[in-house]
Amino acid sequence: MIHIDYFDYRHVCRPFRRAARGKDNEMIRFGLLGCGRIAKRHSDLLGGNHIAGARLVAVCDSEQARADALAAKFGVPAHYDIDDMLARKDIDVVVVLTPSGLHPQHAIACARAGKHGVVEKPMALRLQDADDMIRACDEAGVKLFVVKQNRFN
Repeated sequence: MIHIDYFDYRHVCRPFRRAARGKDNEMIRFGLLGCGRIAKRHSDLLGGNHIAGARLVAVCDSEQARADALAAKFGVPAHYDIDDMLARKDIDVVVVLTPSGLHPQHAIACARAGKHGVVEKPMALRLQDADDMIRACDEAGVKLFVVKQNRFN
């Protein structure tokens, strides 16, 4: 697990870029899981081409209207079921932006699908859930990033 003190996608992308060196496609492709309020910041950064080498490729929310609105804004496909989005081969990293109590379930599903994860804070509501998330990522050989903004600098 990698913990970052302030959220900056350049930090998230750095380990993936090292792994991608020498490959044909060094673009890191992101999917957003959850299209609520916090998704605006993430989608603006990833979908607005503000991060070199990072691209938003899909969004997912169980509320179709929210997924459709965000998908239309950035010209990416909308999904309404996590399994449908996780089945995509063109997603490297899933950003988990769902309600806090669902973070463990969703992060573990992402890891089992072979996707790296970026999880909004809090990582989990119980220590056991956080441990389960870390274990699932370790077993799958994927990275887990936890967002913690540093707001006063």
